[in-house]
Amino acid sequence: AAPESSAARTSRQVAAAADVIRASGGAVVAEQLAPFLALPPGVDARGDESAVDEAFVLPVVAELDGRATVDAETGHIVYVFDDLVKTASDASSGGDAALEEADVTFSRASDGQLFAAGALGVANLGVAAAAAFYATVGLTPAVAVGLGPAGVAAVRALAGPLLAYSVAFNALPFARKGRAEKAAAAVEARNEARQAWADRVARPSGGLREKLSAAKKLAPKLLGRGRVAYSTEASADDQGLTGARVQDDLAAFDRLLKDE
Repeated sequence: AAPESSAARTSRQVAAAADVIRASGGAVVAEQLAPFLALPPGVDARGDESAVDEAFVLPVVAELDGRATVDAETGHIVYVFDDLVKTASDASSGGDAALEEADVTFSRASDGQLFAAGALGVANLGVAAAAAFYATVGLTPAVAVGLGPAGVAAVRALAGPLLAYSVAFNALPFARKGRAEKAAAAVEARNEARQAWADRVARPSGGLREKLSAAKKLAPKLLGRGRVAYSTEASADDQGLTGARVQDDLAAFDRLLKDE
């Protein structure tokens, strides 16, 4: 399968995050969103809790009209989404499983089709090599007589292009395979990282339990008054406003960290 597009992946991430936020009463901490988002390098579920850079949550906070607030008692940052409260009409409850990207495969062709393509590539290379040989060092007087002037001219004219085509025919699949393997490794690493965060939230440490309690305490009490704050249909203007909000939230986030 081809790699999932960035836009499609982002849409799924935001939708999954919205489900979790609703299920949590409208207030979450960064660790609860980590199993569903694109984690930047260095955000490790097995690392020091105090060293987690929470800036990776800001795009989804902006997209869902959330706000960062600091729990007065513990000093933990909690993300509050006043409009994403869980109502009786909500069909989605937000699962515990991390968002998973589909595996990237080199080709959807069958083994027989791949074998036939490989055999054709070898045959092309063999014919091209023979043409190149007889157009140069293999062009003995006897061969020249056998081919005739027209045959010699044809072999010389076709040898170069035929060799270039056959080399490209065989080399391109190897290049594509290398790119597919690299993309698959990246997908696997992201899936493993998100699952590690899901496991960490499912079995929280003492420090994380304290953060989760702070989020639960700050959850908005707006049952029945929330509005739909997220839709997968977004206009270009909405996307531009979201980008501006991300920048504003980054600045506000930095101020929160400095005030702690």
